[in-house]
Amino acid sequence: MKSDKIDLDGEDWEQQLVAALSEIPVEPAPASLQRKLRAIPRESRAGSGWSRPGSIFNLFAPRWAIAAIALPLALGLGIHLQSERRAHEQQIAQGRHDLAVALGYLARANEKASHRVSTAIYGGVVEPVAGNTRDLIQQPFDIVREIQL
Repeated sequence: MKSDKIDLDGEDWEQQLVAALSEIPVEPAPASLQRKLRAIPRESRAGSGWSRPGSIFNLFAPRWAIAAIALPLALGLGIHLQSERRAHEQQIAQGRHDLAVALGYLARANEKASHRVSTAIYGGVVEPVAGNTRDLIQQPFDIVREIQL
């Protein structure tokens, strides 16, 4: 085995790693470990007690118990989320209705305020100016009439 270190910053570090791993000697597994490893497939096929395939208790296997618990929870969650969405949609519809009513009141208030402002302007500015202008225009005609008499 080489004693030089692998340069991880270099481009060929993968090749160096593969070469270093190939130099490691392979040791056989102990006989007891080999027996245990070979027994795993037999044990998984046979099953153990209540979870053995074909057993009447197979319905109570953990996967079925979890499914039996998860299904009502999922249905309940779905129904709950659906009802929340409906409630949310109802709140949005109610908010839109309230906004339309509020804007209607604002439009009426705007019309009334506009009428009051135009009435105040007409009464406070237009009438005095019109009256004074009419009086000033009438004065020369009155003077001309007095002279002619």
